[in-house]
Amino acid sequence: MQAQETLEEIRLKHELPALGAVAIVDGKPQPAVVVGKRKFGGTDSALTTDAFHLGSDTKAMTAALIGLLVDQGKLGWKTTLGEVIAETPTAWKATTIEALLAHQAGLTKLEPRGKNLLYLHGFTGPLEKQRSRWLSERLSDAPDKSVGKFKYSNAGYTLLGVIAERVTGKPWERLIVENLWKPLNITGGGFGAPPLMGQHRLQSKKPLPLTSTQIADNPPLMGPAGAVHLPLGEWAKFVAVFADPEHQTLLKPETLTWLSTPSLGGDYNGGWMITARPWAGGAALTHGGSNTFNFCVAWAAPQKRFAALVATNVAGDEATAACDAVVGTLIRRFLKPG
Repeated sequence: MQAQETLEEIRLKHELPALGAVAIVDGKPQPAVVVGKRKFGGTDSALTTDAFHLGSDTKAMTAALIGLLVDQGKLGWKTTLGEVIAETPTAWKATTIEALLAHQAGLTKLEPRGKNLLYLHGFTGPLEKQRSRWLSERLSDAPDKSVGKFKYSNAGYTLLGVIAERVTGKPWERLIVENLWKPLNITGGGFGAPPLMGQHRLQSKKPLPLTSTQIADNPPLMGPAGAVHLPLGEWAKFVAVFADPEHQTLLKPETLTWLSTPSLGGDYNGGWMITARPWAGGAALTHGGSNTFNFCVAWAAPQKRFAALVATNVAGDEATAACDAVVGTLIRRFLKPG
C-alpha cells in the first residue's frame, strides 16, 4: 500500500479533516505526505506546502535558541534570572535556565494568580512589551511547591523567550527566524494560527471548523512555548538536527548532547521527553503539541538517524490515536525490527 493510501485510510478511520506525515531517514527528510481537507467537510484539499500548527513542539526550537546563546557565550545553563533580568523579584532571582528547560522552576501556570488566558489575550502592543508586562505580573507570585520537580510549564518556556529577548535586544520571533530558520533553510513558517489550514474544535466528537470570530490560538505572548506553524517538510529540517546529531552544524556537539540529556534527572530537557525504545536502538526523543485545535507529534531516534513527524488540524483522542498509528507505520516502513 502506498504512503498516501495508508495515510488516507487512517484519516478516514479517525474522521479527521487533514493528516500529514514526514519521515527523516538516514538523517535526511523524505517527501512529506498530506491528505484530506483544510476544513472538515470542505472542498479545499490540504497540501504539503500548507503549514500545520506545532503547539508545544515549538519548545524544542526555543530550547535550541537558548543553546545557540550558550554557544555564543551570552548565557550558561546555570545562568539565573537575577543575572539576566534586573527587575526579577527576590523569590525568583536564583531560578536557573537549566530548571526552566527541565520544567522544574516552580512556574506552573502561565496566567498570574486570579487571571485566565482570556486576560492574556487582552494584552496589546509589541510582543516584547507584552511579555515584559506578563513577566512583571506573573513573577509577583512566588514559586509554587513544584520547585525541583517536573511540572510541565508553558510559563517556563515563555520566560525562556523573555531571557533570549533581554540578552539580544530582539523579539523571540525574529530570533527564531534569524538563528534557526535561516541557517536551516526553513521557509513557509510563521507564528500563531496557520494561514490556510483550518483549525477545529470538537462538537459531539466531530471536528467543527473555527469561525473567523473565534480565538484560534493561545495568547500571542506565549509564542516561545507553542506558537510556531510550519509545513511538515520544513519542520523536518529542524528535527533533523536532533535525529542526526553527528552531521548537524547548528549547535556545538556538546550543546546538542546537553539539550538531549535530562540534566536534572527525570526524563525531560530542552523541549523533549527523553526515553528509550527498542526500534530506536536506545535513546528516543519525543514531544506532542496542541493548542487544543490541532495536534502533532514528533519522534526522533538519533542512533538510527531517523524521525517520524505527524500532524493533523484537530485535537482530541482520535487525533492522538491517528498520529500514533502513522508513527507506527513509518517505523515499520523505514526501520528494521529490533
